[in-house]
Amino acid sequence: LTRSTGTGLLLASIITSIAKEKAPPLLFNHIAGLSMAFLVFQLASLGAVRSRAEAAKSVPAAEKRGKIKSHVKAHFFVSVATFWSAAIGLASIVQNKYLLGKPHLASTHSQIGALAVAAWLVAWVAAELKVWAPLIKARRIAYEPSWFWASQLHRAWGGFAGIFGVGAVASGIALTGFGRATYFPTETGTSNLFAAGGWGSFVILACGLTYLGAGQVLAATSTARAARRRRREAQSKKEKNLKGP
Repeated sequence: LTRSTGTGLLLASIITSIAKEKAPPLLFNHIAGLSMAFLVFQLASLGAVRSRAEAAKSVPAAEKRGKIKSHVKAHFFVSVATFWSAAIGLASIVQNKYLLGKPHLASTHSQIGALAVAAWLVAWVAAELKVWAPLIKARRIAYEPSWFWASQLHRAWGGFAGIFGVGAVASGIALTGFGRATYFPTETGTSNLFAAGGWGSFVILACGLTYLGAGQVLAATSTARAARRRRREAQSKKEKNLKGP
């Protein structure tokens, strides 16, 4: 996953460096903000939380809890970076379309991007409800976040956000007029830096993140099924005990 984050950073750098030559400021901010959000920060955030169990194996038993907590906190703070990077990109494209008098959500690219943002927000809300659950239950106001919890909803929608995020970046390059003109200039018969293997790396990254996202979704679904099965078994056992011999 560290390699995927490195590949994402490389691709985001390539994408933004090419766009800087031709994109107006607001469109460039959109491209840079969302490329960093979906290809770099989101991957780093997923990597931090998914590696917590493996990292805990490398320290003594007394330090395992602290090690896991540090990974979960890293996931949280990098997710904050994802949010602000995406917010800058979204605000920029909204303003750009307003100034040009163009409609919103009229293209496949914008619709996939909207799905990515929606999925990310669902995952974020699911996480926040868990992080602050003890304080909500106690009806107290304090900065005492809970770092140890599990949420199938958060995992599943986080996976969807990763898949749609890479799809949004890819569709922005391949399906929009600016993307085709910038990254696949027909007058030269080349595809700029992507001709040197960038697209190959992008495909590998997309496949890897799709696998990661699908794994998140499947793991969350499997965990939910197991939890329902345990509840049914517990209920069945309880009913048998009530009936007696």
